[in-house]
Amino acid sequence: MDPYQPILDSIDQQHQCMCDRLVNWANLNSFTGNLLGLDRQHAALKEAFTELGGTIRSLEVAPQQVVEADGKVSARPLGKAISVIKRPQIRPRVFLGIHMDTVYAADHPFQQASLIDENCLGGPGVADAKGGLVVLLGALAAFERSPMAARLGWEVLINPDEEIASAGSKSLLHEAAARNDLGLVFEPSLPDGKLIGARKGSGNFAVVVHGR
Repeated sequence: MDPYQPILDSIDQQHQCMCDRLVNWANLNSFTGNLLGLDRQHAALKEAFTELGGTIRSLEVAPQQVVEADGKVSARPLGKAISVIKRPQIRPRVFLGIHMDTVYAADHPFQQASLIDENCLGGPGVADAKGGLVVLLGALAAFERSPMAARLGWEVLINPDEEIASAGSKSLLHEAAARNDLGLVFEPSLPDGKLIGARKGSGNFAVVVHGR
């Protein structure tokens, strides 16, 4: 018997588990404005990340301030964020950020993940960013099994409103960044797999004009 076969079998099992998890999460509609769908995604994520140990909490997110067509400002409720913190007393501390919301509304026809070919999966949020959630969870699970785990503290923040520029969770992100020594964001990499060290910013403006 090949002495490496049990290791290869274990890797295959973990790979299949990650693929199954990605399909299940992609099939949960978590459009930023779909609060019921976000609640379902939130529950699935909390259950999965509980496996890592640490302190896991649901965090309220400030409502989004929206300028309506009549010029009045209204507050739209948003989903809840998830915080997972482990070994906060250990330095260095790493911040790991990603989001659970997607851009496809509950009535959009693109709702289910499916294989494009034997090596490529397509589906709502598969790359941005439910794939990132699966990779983050898998990476942390592997790290926690390593002898290095006791030497590093980490904090995960999963927000529900990234697709609208993290309008309500901005303060949570700022607070988490201030508590940690470095940060990683699990958005998709470049097509060639390279990590991204900096990105341009963006701005959204609403202007209300009165007069003749």
